[in-house]
Amino acid sequence: MTAPFYSFPVLPVSEVVTFLGNLPQPQPPLTSTDITEPTPATVQLIYFQFVEMLMGVVPDELHVRPDDEGPYPQLHEQSVPQSMMIKYLTSLMNVVGVRDFSWRDLVFPDKKRTIRNISAIINFAKFRQDRMETFQEFLEKTEQLTNEVTRVSDEVETVRAQRDELRREKDEQAPKLAACVSEIDDMSDRLSSLQKLTSDLRAEIRDDKEQCASLTDAVESEKFKVVHIRSEVDRISTQIVRSPARLKRSLATLGENVESEKREIESAMKRLRELEERLAAIQKSDGRIGKRVAEIKEINDMLAQCKSADKEAKELAKTIAVNEEHINESVREERFVREQVAKATDRLMRLQSQFEKKRCEADLTLKEVEAERAAMMDQIGQQRKQAHENAMETDERRREINAVAAAHRESMESLRQKYDQLASQVACYHQRLLDVMGDATHVHTTTRDE
Repeated sequence: MTAPFYSFPVLPVSEVVTFLGNLPQPQPPLTSTDITEPTPATVQLIYFQFVEMLMGVVPDELHVRPDDEGPYPQLHEQSVPQSMMIKYLTSLMNVVGVRDFSWRDLVFPDKKRTIRNISAIINFAKFRQDRMETFQEFLEKTEQLTNEVTRVSDEVETVRAQRDELRREKDEQAPKLAACVSEIDDMSDRLSSLQKLTSDLRAEIRDDKEQCASLTDAVESEKFKVVHIRSEVDRISTQIVRSPARLKRSLATLGENVESEKREIESAMKRLRELEERLAAIQKSDGRIGKRVAEIKEINDMLAQCKSADKEAKELAKTIAVNEEHINESVREERFVREQVAKATDRLMRLQSQFEKKRCEADLTLKEVEAERAAMMDQIGQQRKQAHENAMETDERRREINAVAAAHRESMESLRQKYDQLASQVACYHQRLLDVMGDATHVHTTTRDE
């Protein structure tokens, strides 16, 4: 006959005793004899501690007031919590892989079955502890990713607001920029025409100046000739013999010469006046040219301002491009973080499906336990009849029960304290699990909507 196969290793007695030594009860610790020669009280204490540790159930909190109309209700103060603990224990054994656990393992414990059952619970406890650390790390990572998503979303919103503001500024400055560009083009055309006109005027002024200089030289030369002629006339006059006829001829000649010189002088003066008028016109043209030069300087200043505005517009465009690149980078980072959150959500969903599967198995086991509980209730009815018949014997042992109850209350008080501590830890763990599942579901929904 082949040996039975289990999904868990059957541990040696020494390892079982070592693990049970970490439990808060009993005191003194259990020995290998307690495992190899199990008693109902020992196995019940071990099993109930595992139920309290792994399922967060305490016998004192399962106390149900029995029917006061029944005989001797005080006899059932312990039976109801014990029956509820047995129900939870059966559910736990079904989860750890022991399908044939029954109340006989509590009332009539067997060495092999007891070692097998405790090995299954220890294996499940170790597995749960290992997965608990991994799950805790997973929860912390999920929380970090959620915080990262929030931070990146805030940064993206900020950058988007900055981008929109820059775009609004760009749109507001666009008409002004277009007007400046148009004005620059007009001024450039005007400047080109003015530069061409200035070149023509400069050439004309240069020719007029050269002609004026030549005329001035000619006038000076004529004036010098007049002075020379007058000095020559005076010199000759001193040498001439005072002959009336000759004098008359000389005077007539001199008169003619004078008239000729006067005509030449008048012609030179007329030409000089013309040159002066032309010089005045040239100087007037120089004034207009100065004004044009001033206008050209103003135009150059305006061109410099327009170039500066154009440069600022280009820098603004570069800034907008850089900000858009930052926005795209933030969007890519947000997409990566959302993918990580989606993966984390998938893992949470898988864990939740596994949890639902285990819960369904526990519900099936609960139904089986309820059926066994009904059978046990029938047995309890029979036991009540027997308890009525044994009332006298019960009275004699009541004092012993009271003493045991006092000791039990002390042990229960210790167990209650341990339970309160474990219950707070389990409640905190359950709350964190629900919060993470809720946040992950919300993030997954938000991601899918987007």
